[in-house]
Amino acid sequence: EEESTSGPERLGDAFLNRFERYAEDATDDLVRERWAKVLASEIRKPGTFSGKVLRVIDELDASTAALFERICQFRMDNSIPKSLLGEISYMETAKLANANLIFEPGLGQVQRCYERSDTTGVKLWFWEFGDVGVAATQNIFHTYPKMAIQKDDEDKPAIPVLVLTDVGRAISTILPNDIGNLFDQIVGKISEAMPASELRKYVLNAERKQWVRVATFPPRQPQEASAQ
Repeated sequence: EEESTSGPERLGDAFLNRFERYAEDATDDLVRERWAKVLASEIRKPGTFSGKVLRVIDELDASTAALFERICQFRMDNSIPKSLLGEISYMETAKLANANLIFEPGLGQVQRCYERSDTTGVKLWFWEFGDVGVAATQNIFHTYPKMAIQKDDEDKPAIPVLVLTDVGRAISTILPNDIGNLFDQIVGKISEAMPASELRKYVLNAERKQWVRVATFPPRQPQEASAQ
């Protein structure tokens, strides 16, 4: 409601002209539904769909669209954690990259953490996913399941991901996404990979621009045991 009332009174002529040109050629029910979602999303948040985004949507074939919808079930902000997505083939990632929906993953992509301390001085590794964040207390770590956590070039824990392009991120806004459930899942994956760490869930207070802790999960096993 806030987005719809704070935006302009009418959609821009540039968007409407492009939208009409693409949408009027839609003959398949699924394609018409796709364009209806685009229009609804643009009304809620004007400026989401540029001419480039509309062109990519128009050119998407059915199999690529279905694949993109599948991976976006696991979207957290602009990334897809591989531990949630599971296995995906090289041909599938190539198809998504060629459609300008994800960045080429050949060199590997990770969600890096940054270091912070809580109010008591406890040091944390912290990962941001838009308005939600996950923190793990720092400990001596060795190897992790590569799907969930891997060391980055600074020897810090990082989360392997696929990264959406700006086009992919815009299109993903018309697809279903249960961020609450994904939030719980990624905490579970990190906890399994880092059993000696306490895990914490945070949400961003937009007004104060501060992270607020909403849940805490104790270590799965003592640090001494995990180091053996």
